Amino acid sequence: MSLLFPTPTYTPPGQLLASTSTAALLASSLCIPAPPSYTNLLAPAFEVPQDGPIVPDNYTKDLFSDFGYVVRAKTESEEDLLLWLFLYRQVGTDTVIDCDISQSAMVVTNYTAAEKEIMHNTPFLNKGQNIDDYYTPGALQFNETKDEVTWKLDGRELASSPPHYKARGEHGGIKVNLDLVQWSDLFYQIGPFTEINSEGGGAGGILHLKANGTVTANNITYTISEGYAIHERIITAGVVPARLQYMGGRGSPWFNSWGKQFSFWTMGTDVGNDTMSIQMFINIDNQTIIVEEPLYAQIIALDNWFDPKTNQINPSKWKITAITELGTLDATVTAYGRWYYTWIRRGGTILVHSYIADTVATFTRKDGSVVSERQVSMVEYMRTLYNQGLNEVV
Repeated sequence: MSLLFPTPTYTPPGQLLASTSTAALLASSLCIPAPPSYTNLLAPAFEVPQDGPIVPDNYTKDLFSDFGYVVRAKTESEEDLLLWLFLYRQVGTDTVIDCDISQSAMVVTNYTAAEKEIMHNTPFLNKGQNIDDYYTPGALQFNETKDEVTWKLDGRELASSPPHYKARGEHGGIKVNLDLVQWSDLFYQIGPFTEINSEGGGAGGILHLKANGTVTANNITYTISEGYAIHERIITAGVVPARLQYMGGRGSPWFNSWGKQFSFWTMGTDVGNDTMSIQMFINIDNQTIIVEEPLYAQIIALDNWFDPKTNQINPSKWKITAITELGTLDATVTAYGRWYYTWIRRGGTILVHSYIADTVATFTRKDGSVVSERQVSMVEYMRTLYNQGLNEVV
C-alpha cells in the first residue's frame, strides 16, 4: 500500500549538531537529515461515518473493506492471550470469490520467562478465511446512527462510538464481551478518509486502545482488566492492490507493542535491494508521532523458526529501531507462539502468521531521559506462499 508523503526538508549536518534533540544528533552522526513531521497523517479520533460502510451495500466495483480489533493481554489468571476479531467485505478482481467474512482467531499461552525466549508449536483457534467459511456479499449487516456504527456477521458484533468501542457475540468457538477505549491518536496509514466517497477511493486508519472484559473458549473464561488492542479500518474501493506482488520477497511484518508507559505500531514491506519500506507510529507522553521510510526506521530479523505445521522457516525475533522528532526507539520483539491461515488471492496464495510475543522496548527522549519496559506485543507476518506466475516470461 503505497502512500504519497511530503518530501523531507534537508537540514545541513552543521545545523543538526546545534540541536539538543537526541534523534537529530543521532541523525547527524549518521549524516542523514533530521526526521520530518507527518502531522497531516494524524487525527484526534475516528468519526462515526469513517467506521461505517461508506460505499453502498450493492457496490459492484473492486472492494476491500475491513473493520476489526486485535487484542493482546495478560489475563487475570496470568495467561498471555492474543485475539483477532475482524469483519470483511471483499469483491472484485483480486478476490476470486466475492464474499463477506467473519474471522476469529486466538492463542493462549502460559510460558515461563525462559520458555518465552523461543518459539513453540502452539495450538490455536482460527475460523473465517477458508473458502468454505465465506458468506455471500450482503450477509454482513451495518447499522449506523450519528453516535455509533455496528457491524454484524455470523454471531459477531463489532461497534464503534469513538472514543469507545465494543466487541460482542460468539463466532468460531470464541465468545467475547469486550469494551475498548482509545489510547493513541488516529494514524492514517493508508490515507485520510477525505480521499474516498460512495464512488470509490482508498483510506485507512489505525489507533491503539486499552481493553477490558471477558473472552470464553473451550469452556474457559479469561478475564481481562488491563489489556491492549488496535483498531483498524481500511477501505479500498474501485481499485484494490494486488497483494501477491508487494508481499513477496521477505514478506510484510506488522508489529503492535504495548506497555504501561508507551506503545508503538510498525509495518514493513520488502521493496527489493535489501530494503524494507517502513511505516510507524509511537504513542508516548500523550503524543502520537509518525516515522516513515528506512532512513529513519529499521526492522531486522534476528532469529528464525521452522514451523512444523507449515514447513516454512520464518522470522521469530526482530530488532526495531527508529529516529523520531521526540527521541529514539530501540526494541527487541521475541515471539513464542502463533496461529496461521492462508489468504487466497487471484493468481496465488499468501500465508499469514500471527505471533504472540513480548518486547523489550526503550525510548530515549530528546532531553536524555529514558523509558524502558517489557511490553506485550503481537506480530502479523504476511508473505506470498505461491504465485502462479501469470505475468512472467519463460
